[in-house]
Amino acid sequence: VFYYRTINGLQLPIKVMTLGRILVKKWNHLSVQGHHNRISFFINGLEDDDTAFDSRILTGLIADPSVDGSEQFVGRMQDFRLYQMALTNRDIFEVWSGKIPQLRIQSECRCPGSHPRVHPLVQRYCIPNGADDTTNDRVLRLNPEAHPLSYVNDNDIGTTWISSIFNTTEHLRHGVTITIDLENGQYQVSLKINIHGLIILISAGFS
Repeated sequence: VFYYRTINGLQLPIKVMTLGRILVKKWNHLSVQGHHNRISFFINGLEDDDTAFDSRILTGLIADPSVDGSEQFVGRMQDFRLYQMALTNRDIFEVWSGKIPQLRIQSECRCPGSHPRVHPLVQRYCIPNGADDTTNDRVLRLNPEAHPLSYVNDNDIGTTWISSIFNTTEHLRHGVTITIDLENGQYQVSLKINIHGLIILISAGFS
């Protein structure tokens, strides 16, 4: 049972059914992730699909808790941590396991607290916990101007990899060389050349 306050006072508690996930006489890692009026609960890391155990929408923004000592926790805690910003799902997994889940595309780029879950189908986007995979409520995890090499075969027609830009035709006189390592997938290579308004498009598939 999770109690919280808004500016209107103490609200009705949120009841989260753990269905046997909280083991008796064993330490469990519990994380509560809050951002604006959305709250998510995590038990021992992430679920199999990298989601929270449960997510809810609150009736308002969480206000400062009571500090008069009248609402004390009954039980035992170890290694209690409070962060100044909302951790993402991958951050919570890292706190629990000691290592952050790796992503195929720019793994070092994190999601914002408002959209803490990496989109399971399109890794360059992040979505809120509790939202469907098809939601339009998503934000970019990567810079919109980024064109990393991993975009070459990410099964996303909306991404492209830019190796270099020829500013003048002088560069083309030296020829264009494309080297492809075919060890990890299928590739569709397109070469677009604009010469004085004449656009030449060369496309080839490899597997």
